[in-house]
Amino acid sequence: MLRTKQIWLPVLGLALIAQLSLSGQASADYTNATLYLIKQQIKEGCDGGSGKFDFRGVYEVDLDGDGHLDLVLSHQGLSCDREMPMSSLCGAQFCSILIYYREGKLLKKRDEMLGYILSYNRKPVPLFDIAQMDGSVSQWRPRQDPEPQKIAQ
Repeated sequence: MLRTKQIWLPVLGLALIAQLSLSGQASADYTNATLYLIKQQIKEGCDGGSGKFDFRGVYEVDLDGDGHLDLVLSHQGLSCDREMPMSSLCGAQFCSILIYYREGKLLKKRDEMLGYILSYNRKPVPLFDIAQMDGSVSQWRPRQDPEPQKIAQ
């Protein structure tokens, strides 16, 4: 479940907070399954064209505590090589966030939501702060709340 705290943020503030609070992982460190899904999502988000995910869009982390790397892909981190560089899976303020869990050597999509990842902390357990379409900010702790759902406090 997503834990929700009502905080109204201007659109420009969202981008600034996200830029200041995120940390990423070098692409050379990604698993083959992650690299495959990155390529697939670039093709989808860039309408068949080319592009690149930056650190704001790729989170390889053990979401369920099984010791294997799972994946969160956010289209907010995708820039397409075209006149309009934003992913086609983004709206004016929010983007598609895809959640994959490892099953053997493959990553299987379990969920998808619209939002904007403001921050991510890996330790002691994964924690994502996600801006929601209603202007609230939700906290998602995947190991405690395997199915992301926004709840009011």
